Amino acid sequence: MRWRVPLMSVFAIALHLGCSSPTRPAVPAAGSWAGTVTDGASGSGTFQLVLENPSGTQLVGTWSATVAGQTVQGTASGSAVTSPNLLNLSCTGGGVGTMTFTVGADRISGPYFFFGQVRCPPLNDGSVDLARR
Repeated sequence: MRWRVPLMSVFAIALHLGCSSPTRPAVPAAGSWAGTVTDGASGSGTFQLVLENPSGTQLVGTWSATVAGQTVQGTASGSAVTSPNLLNLSCTGGGVGTMTFTVGADRISGPYFFFGQVRCPPLNDGSVDLARR
């Protein structure tokens, strides 16, 4: 007995074998970053930022800064839809703020600003210059 395989079946199998699962586009801001922070009120210090890209253009992560002998840390969330990117920052003391940054050549740089009654001491407003770790 001869087996006949319809042409459409062969085409469907070949198409299925040639396809791989879709991959999420890489978001350049995702990764670990470290460098300097310059705060308008407290001076210079160190800043670390870890951003993950759980889906699409979403960014989530953690950050910490040490300035004037004080360390503050918190969470970050935002989107990599536009450039510059915008992150919403919060810290363990309840303060909230934003960071606007650009990504280029394994560097992140840009200004931040904490606002409202409760801020994130010792940070108030300033800028970061970070390199990929």
